[in-house]
Amino acid sequence: MKTQRLIPILIFQFFAAVFIFPSILHAAPLNDDCINAEEIFGFPFSAVVDNSTATGDGPAGSCNSSGATIMDNDIWYTFVAIRNSTLLFEVNTQTYDGLMVVYEGTDCSNLVEIICVDAPDKPAVFNVDVSAGQTYWLQIGDWGISDGGGTTSILIEETSPDLGPVDLISPYTASAPAIDGSISFEEWSNAATMDIDAGQLRFMHDNTHLYLLIDIVADTVNDGFDDYFWLTFDVNVDGLITSYVDLLYSMPPAAGDLFFYYYLGPGVLTGAQLSVSLKAKGFGPTMNYTVNHTFWELAIDFTEIDTMMNKTVRVGVRTASSKPAFTLDVPPDHITDFADLIDILLFTPEQTVFDCDITGSGGDNATATHLRCALSKHEKKSVG
Repeated sequence: MKTQRLIPILIFQFFAAVFIFPSILHAAPLNDDCINAEEIFGFPFSAVVDNSTATGDGPAGSCNSSGATIMDNDIWYTFVAIRNSTLLFEVNTQTYDGLMVVYEGTDCSNLVEIICVDAPDKPAVFNVDVSAGQTYWLQIGDWGISDGGGTTSILIEETSPDLGPVDLISPYTASAPAIDGSISFEEWSNAATMDIDAGQLRFMHDNTHLYLLIDIVADTVNDGFDDYFWLTFDVNVDGLITSYVDLLYSMPPAAGDLFFYYYLGPGVLTGAQLSVSLKAKGFGPTMNYTVNHTFWELAIDFTEIDTMMNKTVRVGVRTASSKPAFTLDVPPDHITDFADLIDILLFTPEQTVFDCDITGSGGDNATATHLRCALSKHEKKSVG
């Protein structure tokens, strides 16, 4: 009797799954809608997906069929450009007539189409120029007014500029370090690090200031104003020296204040202007060396370098000493050539940073570049 009662229940469950609740068997992709777009953290990015169960939503795309009011079977990706560059997209919609649209916009409610590509001949290959700090969206679906879709392979690569191996991710901190010429490990423990020949650089930010520790462990003689630093910023992040835009920070000899200078050309500067940013020189132990040595703490005001969270800043550093005598530039020639400056992405509070096992050459004067890897709260993807 129990078996007889069970059979009708199983039959009902089967028909409910197949006919009443088909989504149980054919779930739509997680990035089916714009608001659930998959985040991309760094390039190259590649994926092979099946969008045949994706539902149509969002804009139709300007190169879609004239009768289309939405894009069928569309899936979504989004990313924030960490620098000005050109991205190469290669999308192969192997079994259907694919449609790809790239948009710019802060969220799904204000998308501005940049390019629309219809791909009856496969694969579709196209370039998009992106700007640092801007948010972009990629929509991929089926051309026309009927469902379709299928296997889709995606490859996105950065083709320019050639930025070299020196890149860092600056974490957001809710506890700004004191710029007081005294170092504790705790206040700088969350910073991104980069080893250089004479010591170490550390970077982090709180969305109002970029905090920089220049820790010169090789300078164990306190020779006063004969020690100095220069800090270059490619303010418009274009890899070129732009007159009255790009800055160099320094402390003139026998002066205690921090000043900045505008670049006029390679190695040519305006007169000094008093900065609202903060600096402090210290001589003592740090987390990197227990013997007393020279270090600099800086808090560079975001308004002076025209930046914000989720943007990239590009910097070069010089540190110099008379005893022992050395002048160290990272990268080399950063006073005259901005092509290989250190690129630092400013993370948001929602993004976390962890140490990872990636090292690379930092040029003639950098012994090793310790990159950081990125994790959002939702995606386990590394940034290279």
